[in-house]
Amino acid sequence: MAASKTPVQGEVQNETVTVMLPVDRETQEDKVVWINSKRYIIKRGEPVAVPKDVAEVLAHEDRMIMMQYEYDQKKRR
Repeated sequence: MAASKTPVQGEVQNETVTVMLPVDRETQEDKVVWINSKRYIIKRGEPVAVPKDVAEVLAHEDRMIMMQYEYDQKKRR
């Protein structure tokens, strides 16, 4: 009987999602995301399949940037 591999607590599943990071005048270089000592380099301007946790980190970063922008706008009033 073959042993089935069950996920260890905290182990990341192999699910991927497709993300596309925009290219603009200020940000043209690839994006680097580190998770648990693994480095992911995401190329800008084209669809890239990344693990779900990498997409989550990118989403959190976008929310933090938006919060910073809103804070700066309130401060200027």
